[in-house]
Amino acid sequence: MPKHQDAGEFPTPCDGQRDPVVRAAVHTQAQRRDAAVARQVEMLRRDGTVVGKFSSSEEAAAWRAVMRRASRAAGLRIRTGLANADERIAWVYHVDHVLTEAENRAARRAIDVAYNDEPRVPFHQMVREEQRQMLQVVRDDETRTT
Repeated sequence: MPKHQDAGEFPTPCDGQRDPVVRAAVHTQAQRRDAAVARQVEMLRRDGTVVGKFSSSEEAAAWRAVMRRASRAAGLRIRTGLANADERIAWVYHVDHVLTEAENRAARRAIDVAYNDEPRVPFHQMVREEQRQMLQVVRDDETRTT
């Protein structure tokens, strides 16, 4: 078990006791990390899945651990995993989230986008695009000819 369990608990290069500016900068950096994790948990709650691409397998493992703790604290049942052989693409799946067909297609597309190094698109936008593709025009009964 690592000594520091939370991203905000990592030691800083300077304790900042003598310089209030340094302490404020370190504090806001931890707040930004916490806010980013909170946004990702909300995305997980809303969309059912979050996919991240990282520069190393260590970063991906650390992100998965932070997401597990944050999800547990939020009362979400999740599964995490790695999507590729070099372990740089990680995902989190909300077990109790019910996927629509459009969300299912968008999730598959999000993983493909991460694999292919394509520009990232917000998941809710991918869902909307899939919903538009699934639309079918239905003729009104009065205009049909027999």
